[in-house]
Order: sequence, then C-alpha cells, then structure tokens
Amino acid sequence: MNAHPDTTLTPELFSLRLKFSLKNSNYAGMSCRKFSEVFNKRVSQCQITETMLHDWLQARSIPSEEKVIALSKLLGVSSDWLITGSE
Repeated sequence: MNAHPDTTLTPELFSLRLKFSLKNSNYAGMSCRKFSEVFNKRVSQCQITETMLHDWLQARSIPSEEKVIALSKLLGVSSDWLITGSE
C-alpha cells in the first residue's frame, strides 16, 4: 500500500469509499452483522466485528492496514483506492 505523501486519510473519506465499494459489490444491502460474518469466514488472517464495520461506515474510525487489505480483496477494489482514492 503506497499512500501518497500529501494524502491524509480521514475517517470520512474512508467511510465514503467503503460505502461505495460495498454498494457496488456482491455484498450490497448486507447488514453489518452479516457482512462481518461473511468476512470472518472468508478472511483467515484477521477478523472484524459488526461494531468495527459500523464504526468505519459511520466515520468513527479507520481500520488497520491489515484489515484494509483484506477488505479490498473481498470487495474487489485496490487497497490504495480505499486509502487514497486513486489506483
């Protein structure tokens, strides 16, 4: 993940990109609870909770780099895009 030096990731920007990615994925319309269950079944290297996902979507926090990478793989987007908004 190569974030641009002049790009500051804010919870608001991450939330917008995550919402967009979820909406345009096979997981559109899925509850935080259901998505976290699917994520945890498909991603073995890290786990998320319903509360974590809810906080990311509500721009209350930003996931670790490890979780961003796992989210990007599951959602079919690049981790750079989730962080910087560019490919």
